[in-house]
Amino acid sequence: MKILLVIPSLRVGGAERVISVLANRMAELNHEVHIVLLLNDAPFYTIDRRVQIHKLNFENNGRVAKLMSELRTFLQLRKLIKTQQPEVVLSFDGDEAGRRAAWKAVNTSLEVL
Repeated sequence: MKILLVIPSLRVGGAERVISVLANRMAELNHEVHIVLLLNDAPFYTIDRRVQIHKLNFENNGRVAKLMSELRTFLQLRKLIKTQQPEVVLSFDGDEAGRRAAWKAVNTSLEVL
């Protein structure tokens, strides 16, 4: 099964730890796992080499830059979902802009069950 996990970053934190454990275990079970990071941070947690990490480089530097970055992130996430065609997309944590971008991308790319 192809699984896409979306989270702002893999810095130190509870949701980040859960994502790393889930991704690593799903990779061990031979699922194709992709982690989408909204920010361009290096992961704190160890991620299995079979897990593909995609960084979307969301920036929150001022009102206009944030809006432009939100739009760019939305388009990148939408394209990634359409290209990868995952069977499951899970979004974890995130600020309001990240959640909106993830929600819009999923709603325009996948059927709702």
